[in-house]
Amino acid sequence: MRNSGSWATALALLAMLSLSGVAGAATPTAPRAFPPNTPEELLPVGVSWGTNTAGQLGDGTTKKRLTPVILGNGSGLDTEEIAALDVGDTHTCGLATFQVYCWGDNSRGQLGISTVGGSHPQPAAVGVGLAGHTATGVSAGSAHTCAVASNHAYCWGGNENGELGTGNLQDSDVAVKVGGVLTGKVVTAISAGYYHSCAIAEGHAYCWGRNVEGQLGIGPGDSSPVPIQVTGGDLGSKVVDSIAVGGYHTCALAEGHAYCWGRNNRGQLGTGSDKDSALPAAVATDGLLNGAILATSIAAGGDDSCAVATTKASRTAVCWGFGVNGELGDGGHQDRQTPVAVNTAGPLAGRNIESLSISDGGGCAIAAGQGYCWGDNVKSGRLGTVTNMPSSVPVPVDTTGSLKGRVLTGISTGFSHTAAVAVSAPFFTDVPSAYPFYNDITWVAGTGIALGYQDKTYGPTSNVSKQAMAAFIYRFANRSVGDEGCDPDAPRAFTDVPVSSPFCGAVEWLVLAGIVTGGGKFDPGSTLSRGTMATWIFHTLHPAVPAQPCGGVTFDDVTAAIPACGDIEWLARTGITTGYNDQTFLPNAPIHRDAMAAFFHRADALASH
Repeated sequence: MRNSGSWATALALLAMLSLSGVAGAATPTAPRAFPPNTPEELLPVGVSWGTNTAGQLGDGTTKKRLTPVILGNGSGLDTEEIAALDVGDTHTCGLATFQVYCWGDNSRGQLGISTVGGSHPQPAAVGVGLAGHTATGVSAGSAHTCAVASNHAYCWGGNENGELGTGNLQDSDVAVKVGGVLTGKVVTAISAGYYHSCAIAEGHAYCWGRNVEGQLGIGPGDSSPVPIQVTGGDLGSKVVDSIAVGGYHTCALAEGHAYCWGRNNRGQLGTGSDKDSALPAAVATDGLLNGAILATSIAAGGDDSCAVATTKASRTAVCWGFGVNGELGDGGHQDRQTPVAVNTAGPLAGRNIESLSISDGGGCAIAAGQGYCWGDNVKSGRLGTVTNMPSSVPVPVDTTGSLKGRVLTGISTGFSHTAAVAVSAPFFTDVPSAYPFYNDITWVAGTGIALGYQDKTYGPTSNVSKQAMAAFIYRFANRSVGDEGCDPDAPRAFTDVPVSSPFCGAVEWLVLAGIVTGGGKFDPGSTLSRGTMATWIFHTLHPAVPAQPCGGVTFDDVTAAIPACGDIEWLARTGITTGYNDQTFLPNAPIHRDAMAAFFHRADALASH
């Protein structure tokens, strides 16, 4: 929903080109076995806390929880690797092994389980409509839900404003395909709000549903039950990296800047006024920390918004909009028409924000693998702090129970409850807690993207080979599934990658996904350069989008003569990299496992909504 955190659509990247949907292609092998570098298997689990009257916590009860509890409780999610969770008003949805699960309130069919009504405190798989498709992104709105599956957008639930994008105003208790101008396009991300929805397809934003307040970004006009491309205003035709749907407004990240549109009665557009805008308007950045960019992560709540402000020295949460109840986390109780920094004088002191989420009630963020929340808490318990006390500054989520020994890889908060994905904290003998990339390595290992070695080491400064990076990219885009095998009867994409290679499936997936071009040799054992890494990440997040042009000088050693110049500049604009202190990027230098972890971690936050 509008309150989603860093991973609710992070998996809607390239898994839509999953080999299971390609004729003659390979099928996934068994799930990866994590190395024995912790007392427990690194199995991602879902945790949640807060109000539970409709069973939205997914623990099999309707009991309110002031601290995190593990969801599942006898459901099919007990033994699945949770890839993502997203919180709606009174329901929650998640992803596991390419399948969508939902639980909680079903009054409008928002669970997608072929029935309407009642409360469902245990996760249930969304079957009809998504059967046979690989789900890679999910977003829970107020009374409807949307997902990305096999390249396409699907929605279900309430539809009085056309928020399902089906061309009519009929509710649906099963997933229905969003059509119109999205037909045939590669959809990579989706976000659902109160009464409208938006998606990213081939680098452009498309919205549908209610438009009374201008939240579709297409100018003044009627609501639309079919998608319409967002163009014009300050956004223009820029490549859109991330989109977040709020209550009656929408925000997006594009080419290094944040843009919002729709209702602005509380300053939620961040433009310095309270004037609504039916076209995308640039979020004001005056006064932010030392030239920080708002391009790394963005979230939209009911009447507020948040983003991560990135500099070479820090990654700080900033928020704007409705703040009477401490929703902005800045220690105040007033609305803000431009971004203000979330308070870092307390438990967040010295910590970089990894991802964030915002809702009607307040926000939550992850820093150093731990959860911190702020805002209203009196009736809900959505802060997860053992008490019902509200807070206008971030307070740590309790870690003495279900989160003991675990770190968070993603978080999503709503008006009355919060959900997160957690893994047992991986331990590597060569990555102490003071290591500069410790949090990034913890995240990349905890999500199963780049695992450690049997001797309990990670090898942070080791070079990454092309074949190893193929496996890492595949796992990044296909979270919670096993490594890809190779079809022994299919032609090889490269002459030097035989079917017997453990990397064969991942390398051939790179070709199918359009990240590399097949033919000739791949040189699987050669070292991957930092410049090539930039290109691979860009095409992972933006399939079917042309390579970025080379613009101005971002780094002293990156010129138009370097093939990856535009992709490296995109990496810098989005905050995925800040380069080195001497204003260089070293495009031809080998990518190390620690820097790779940082790139993936930040790219994951960017791909969220």
